[in-house]
Amino acid sequence: ILFDYGPYLMQEMLRPRIGSDRYHGAFDLLAREHAHSTITTERIQDYLEQANGSSLDDFFDFWVYGGFIPKKVALRWEWKDGQFNGELTCDVPFGAFDVAVDIDGDTHWVDIKDGTGTLNLALATEPESVQLDPDHRTLIVKRTAKRVDLD
Repeated sequence: ILFDYGPYLMQEMLRPRIGSDRYHGAFDLLAREHAHSTITTERIQDYLEQANGSSLDDFFDFWVYGGFIPKKVALRWEWKDGQFNGELTCDVPFGAFDVAVDIDGDTHWVDIKDGTGTLNLALATEPESVQLDPDHRTLIVKRTAKRVDLD
């Protein structure tokens, strides 16, 4: 799986989340310390986690080891009395990953676990633009964002 779409997962999905400096630093250190060794997925994960300072288990479990590509992720949202409430659903009902939600140019990362996620924010004004994964970096076949009344 890593060879089929691994470069995209690493470069387009993981690098923006942990930052280019940490990402490239991890691979630089990995290459220097293991120049003539076999590089395993586990070793890549270990170096990226060290650079990031936190676990990447959810990312690797869902995207690399599970190899899941959601067919649909949907965001249903409302803004009422200064509160933005969003509900995300995914057609993969297990595992965990995060996805970007852009609200008027501000990016918020939402964890989707076992097919659902929520985003609740105090916003002084009604959003003019709400987009799910606006840069299309997450491997999702179809993404939608729709304003609804969640009551």
